Amino acid sequence: MRRLALVSVLVVGVGCADDASCPSAGQFALTAPDGFAQLGPTGTVTIAWSGDGDPAATVALRAIATDGVADVALPPAQLGDGQVAWDGTDGAGARVPAANYRVGGAVAAPGGCGPLTITPDDLHLVVVMGVRLPGQPISFTSGQADRVVAVTTVSRMSAPLELAVDPDLAVDGDELVFAVATIPGEFTPMARSYPFLGTTVGGVAIPAGTYDLIATFGGARTRGPRLTWTP
Repeated sequence: MRRLALVSVLVVGVGCADDASCPSAGQFALTAPDGFAQLGPTGTVTIAWSGDGDPAATVALRAIATDGVADVALPPAQLGDGQVAWDGTDGAGARVPAANYRVGGAVAAPGGCGPLTITPDDLHLVVVMGVRLPGQPISFTSGQADRVVAVTTVSRMSAPLELAVDPDLAVDGDELVFAVATIPGEFTPMARSYPFLGTTVGGVAIPAGTYDLIATFGGARTRGPRLTWTP
């Protein structure tokens, strides 16, 4: 029994059979965000940690959306760095979908040691603020009884939402706004639907044509699919 207990300590505490030749990742704890941090259209959030292992140990963290829309690798770092800044983009530089992201991943010491797993939880969240628009082209006709645009909003603070159709992306200010709302701060991504009546919020008829669907939310502009309208 005593021999089994000793083996258990070596496996869990060190992760390697020979600590002299294969250093442990040591103790590791995420310290920021403490609760949640919101990432707006610009800037970065700091993800920080404490640890007493080898400073050269690789910290490979991931941001994992709570509703499954994305799982992205955060910028690589070493244990001794103590933190990493994330701007809300993936490895290709594209903005990740708006969502609540749990921080997880692994810390591995050099020399072939097995990784120390960081289990994602709700104690360390990055809220990437924004709006998710439909992924497929939309086609509306005046004969349709129910014309709605479905979106998902993500924000922990109140922010204005504006939906518009844009006839020419190269021209500023020509957007035709057909829905406006004020979105309250919410804990989870929220699905919403807004009617497309074929008119702007000011009551002006939207001409027949094919447009780009545009959302402006909290100062960030998001381009969606093409929307074809046949009055």
